[in-house]
Amino acid sequence: MKILFSIVLLSIFNNTTTFDLNNDLSFEQQQYANFLKHENFHLNTSNWGSANAINITNLLDSVITEFYSNLDSGKINSLPVIVLNSLSRIPQIDYPMIIKEKYFTLIYLSTRDRFWAQYSYQFSHELCHLVIDTDFPPENSSFQWLEETLCELASLYTLNRMSITWQTNPPYPNWADYSYSLRDYVDNTISMPENNITELFYVWLANNLPDLYQDGYKRTENRIIAIHLLPIFTMLPELWRIIHYIKDIVITDNMTLEQYLYEWKRLIPPDLHLSFDIMTVFLVGKRM
Repeated sequence: MKILFSIVLLSIFNNTTTFDLNNDLSFEQQQYANFLKHENFHLNTSNWGSANAINITNLLDSVITEFYSNLDSGKINSLPVIVLNSLSRIPQIDYPMIIKEKYFTLIYLSTRDRFWAQYSYQFSHELCHLVIDTDFPPENSSFQWLEETLCELASLYTLNRMSITWQTNPPYPNWADYSYSLRDYVDNTISMPENNITELFYVWLANNLPDLYQDGYKRTENRIIAIHLLPIFTMLPELWRIIHYIKDIVITDNMTLEQYLYEWKRLIPPDLHLSFDIMTVFLVGKRM
């Protein structure tokens, strides 16, 4: 594994689209911290401000443990993942990002210092993209909004779960009280005024679908849908297993949401059909 990881890092630093080989940070000077619980994850230790690298890896280990707990482990990509601060990218970016390469994945987070809830929120979102594992850019982007929504949902769901787990089993004993901050972060996100809608949800969704088909990155709309799906995924956490099958859906021109959901249901295991139907009734008003 160490030999493979060295090869991976060498390939990263020879990828001129991500790193500038002319800067003064050579491959040998880069420092990495390994995750203790998930050995294929590694943290680039630069640009995190006052945050300690070991604390970051323990925090993100907790995120992975919580999110992966409802997934099929055999369907999760096990290639190396390198987590970096967005300031380490050249050119620098000020938002989270995931870049999937053939032999490894890069996840950039745009937070620093000790804003643990923000680390967790951003990382959960990108982790969900890692698990869904669709091609980017997709051949047909009409349903990119649904993947973005699910990844936003992953952030809300995972922080909620961590806020419960950390009350009794935090990464460090003195972090137990921080469980309330995780919950507050979710509550504050949900309660933002722009997330309020006055219509019935399925009516609101139907009215917004044309715009979502055209632009999958309408962050407010993605978040509104995620907020409304949160109670369902909280009640039926086995639903998270359905995200493994998104990449196998063949999207056709002019495909409707109902048609997409029908094709999705055909791919998932039968034991998930009832839970899936509950979700589809909420989204489109009927079972598939």
